[in-house]
Amino acid sequence: MSDHDSLSPLGFVQKKLPWVMFCVAFLVGWATMSQSVTLDSLVEVGKVAGWDWSPKVNAPVQFLMTLPIQWWVPANLQPSTLNLLTVFLSALVVYQLARSVSLLPHDRTRDQRVREPSDYSLLTLPSAWLPPVFAALTCLLQLTFWEHATALTGEMIDLLMFSFAVRALLEYRIGRSEKWLNAFALVYGVSITNNWAMIGYFPLFAVALIWVRGLGQLSLGFLGRMLLLGASGLILYLLIPFWIVSSYPQASGIMDYLVLQLGNQKNMLTGIPKSLVVVLSLTSLLPVIAMSIRWPSTLGDTSAAGAMLQNLMFKIVHLVFLGICLWVMFDPPFSPRERGLGLSFLSFYYLSALAIGYYAGYVMLVFGPLPERSASRRKHRQGGGAFLNPVFRGLIWVAAVGVPVALFRQNHPSIKLRNGPMLETFASKQVEDLPTGKSILFVDDSIRGLLTMMGLSMSSTHNTKEISLVDTSVLSNPFYQDWIRSRLTEVWAQDLPEDKIPATIDLGSILNVLAGLIQSYPVFYAQSSFGVYFEYLYPESHGMVSQLRAYQSDDPQPLPPEPKEAAVQKIMDFWEAFDEAIPYLSTGVEKEERTSKLLGGMVAVELNNQAARLQRLGYAEPSGRLLKQAQRYAPDLASTKVNLEIQSLIAKGESLEEVITDKEWTEWIATYRSVDLMLKAIGEVNAPRFHYNLGAQLFSGGNFRQALDRFDAAHGLNSQNAKYALAKASALLNLGFPDNTLSFLQEMKASGLSLEPTQEAEM
Repeated sequence: MSDHDSLSPLGFVQKKLPWVMFCVAFLVGWATMSQSVTLDSLVEVGKVAGWDWSPKVNAPVQFLMTLPIQWWVPANLQPSTLNLLTVFLSALVVYQLARSVSLLPHDRTRDQRVREPSDYSLLTLPSAWLPPVFAALTCLLQLTFWEHATALTGEMIDLLMFSFAVRALLEYRIGRSEKWLNAFALVYGVSITNNWAMIGYFPLFAVALIWVRGLGQLSLGFLGRMLLLGASGLILYLLIPFWIVSSYPQASGIMDYLVLQLGNQKNMLTGIPKSLVVVLSLTSLLPVIAMSIRWPSTLGDTSAAGAMLQNLMFKIVHLVFLGICLWVMFDPPFSPRERGLGLSFLSFYYLSALAIGYYAGYVMLVFGPLPERSASRRKHRQGGGAFLNPVFRGLIWVAAVGVPVALFRQNHPSIKLRNGPMLETFASKQVEDLPTGKSILFVDDSIRGLLTMMGLSMSSTHNTKEISLVDTSVLSNPFYQDWIRSRLTEVWAQDLPEDKIPATIDLGSILNVLAGLIQSYPVFYAQSSFGVYFEYLYPESHGMVSQLRAYQSDDPQPLPPEPKEAAVQKIMDFWEAFDEAIPYLSTGVEKEERTSKLLGGMVAVELNNQAARLQRLGYAEPSGRLLKQAQRYAPDLASTKVNLEIQSLIAKGESLEEVITDKEWTEWIATYRSVDLMLKAIGEVNAPRFHYNLGAQLFSGGNFRQALDRFDAAHGLNSQNAKYALAKASALLNLGFPDNTLSFLQEMKASGLSLEPTQEAEM
């Protein structure tokens, strides 16, 4: 309880109602909380649960808050414990919001000052409880807030400190207790170390501090105390650098990681377009700034008509601010969710909710009855306002009920999908076909690696200590090189002498490890890929993972064997079972739920790649089924659309050369910058041009076997194109298969293929 509680007219609305809203927020969060991991919380939970190898290099406050859970909570309970902590923090944010709204002064305009004469200008209406409840429920049920309130992402920690800074200034205005400003300065300093946005907010909070304190009350002693307390909070910048240096022998100096933290924050601040901040501020900062100004009774024109016009304009502007702040909670095209570059901008939503509370209170007060003070006011009260005022007050009551209900109806299905078992089931399907014994699994993107680790850790049949997961995308990182070497040594000590494990594990040396193990233990790749490994290994599909088989040195065929019908049927069975295991994924894609779209995109690329492979081999019916399944998961995936068109053209016996136009190809290259990046983003396109261009890129990099596979595909789709045929012959020769090369050239000559003089010479 604050010092001023016994001296000020703070009642139920200020003292107890915020705690009621805390309980409501906690119950809503607990009832809808993710019981496991969401895509947004995957990275943060992964660091606590040990799925992520990388050291944490920012957010020291979050690091401190989650450290006890990492140390003392069993691994299987860590995700739900972290989510419960987040629900508690979100309830505190809602408490701060309700308390702040109840402390807002309602003496900003002449109409308010006439109707609210209390010493602190707090609402004393019988319905004064409505604005805090309205603001709290609107914030609680806003989709972005709800998402981050029910799974650990770190955003709620930042928002709690932001909301406390706002509340501390309002508390000081009421009781003038220095402890609130001291707490404000300390917490603000701490929040800067954890949240780059607080650096951007600093000028606004500095002005607000001076405004609340009063220019006449500023002194060197006060300013020095504020700076000292703020600087004390900034000491947390040193926590993570000290932790990294003490925990990782290969780490560099403390200053390097301090500079890294500051550099990351600078990049975030400078990377956001100023125009975007201006647009988003129109529905958050601007309404709050407007309600912070104590407007004079007149703005120059003292005539009766001028005063009436000014009052009318004030009311219209206040109503517009209320309407636009309510609108932004539903995520229209100009909202932070739609235009925020993937960032949450939760503080902007919080400010919008704060403004909703204030402007709702404004309407209840200004459109309410005038106090019985004079005959003139009583006469004034008999005007048109006698009809309109109850209408506006009634609209606030309707909005206070209707807006939260509408937000719940709009957002709850998305929350149910996001916080349901979808991601856990997806992760389980990712590892379903891995053996229960020792094996090696490669991935080439960190998110898929985290999903795989999540699936393994939640599996009752797999032992994470027996499966070595190697992320090829970070093999150049010194931290990862040391970490993966220690893991390989730990798992394979009995099968591979330590001197056979290279001192530095990188893209090249990992092949030495594979050479010593692949004949005895299975090796897998977690998604369709290409690279140096596939010069020596070929993939055999097992659902969402592929087992890698080694080419034999005495094998007369340079390309991998075609899958048998039983293997094709196994692929089809897996994807049919996948549909049955996660039926809500396609539902989420249809509703454009963000997590569903991201997972659906990953699934669709794999489905498309396997379909394209089957299409090449003549399995038209299975290929078509997989492509249609891919379309359900990613309706806009360009490769699937093209491959379905190719399926139709093949059935008609028509040429495939123009299936990708020059314009389309130019646009794709401009978008993805290279053929290999295009392959990662949208997957295989079973068109001659695609295969040839990717083959040319692989050939120039010395990956002759993979280039041969692509040239062979292009030639198979258009055997009358001499460029494709000669490229295949060149790849065969460079791969070291002269007999196969000669045989293929003889076939070319016998086919009567039309060659230009330069091509004739090359052949």
